[in-house]
Amino acid sequence: TNTILNTTTYVKGGEGAAGILAIYADKGDDNADKFRLISDTDGTLKLDNYAGGAWETNIKAVGNAGVHLYHNNVEKAYINSQGLYVTNTGADAFFRTLAPSGYDALIDMTADAGSAHEDNYRIEVNTDQKFRVYGKPGGNYTSFIELDQAGKVTLTRDLDVARQLETSLLKVTGVSTFTGAIDANGDLDVDGHTNLDNVNIAGVTTFG
Repeated sequence: TNTILNTTTYVKGGEGAAGILAIYADKGDDNADKFRLISDTDGTLKLDNYAGGAWETNIKAVGNAGVHLYHNNVEKAYINSQGLYVTNTGADAFFRTLAPSGYDALIDMTADAGSAHEDNYRIEVNTDQKFRVYGKPGGNYTSFIELDQAGKVTLTRDLDVARQLETSLLKVTGVSTFTGAIDANGDLDVDGHTNLDNVNIAGVTTFG
């Protein structure tokens, strides 16, 4: 039954039946012109299309819950109380942020409802073709790590090797330039030519 009251249109299904509103463009003379909204008996609202000659779902909304997105009648993404999920891709799953020409692509992540500046991090692909990881110490986004398409990794903050770099093996091949102090708490094994302007050695030192 259809009831018009205060400019609101109500579409009510009979007992145990869905409420269906079909919307056709261009006289509905082509399957691609046909869509419908269904308020179903399972507590969902669906937007369906008839492009392939049978009704298939594009979007499904669940009452007081999530929204589900479909491609060719197969669910591809949904949201729940924890966030957004990508699923049923049939191949490698990916999420892409595509910026317009001349703009950077960014993803911001905030923990603990952003109660402190230090809860914020950002990853960015810049128009200079570099990938960066930012923190927000003191309220301003600051680059910590920079990666370019040649594979060069630049640490853009001061690095205290003894405290901030933990690895069982650090292997550096090629020319490496350190413009500040290096504090290595442990063995430092250098194989090859080394040019040191000033060396301050405390303790036992062996040259072989």
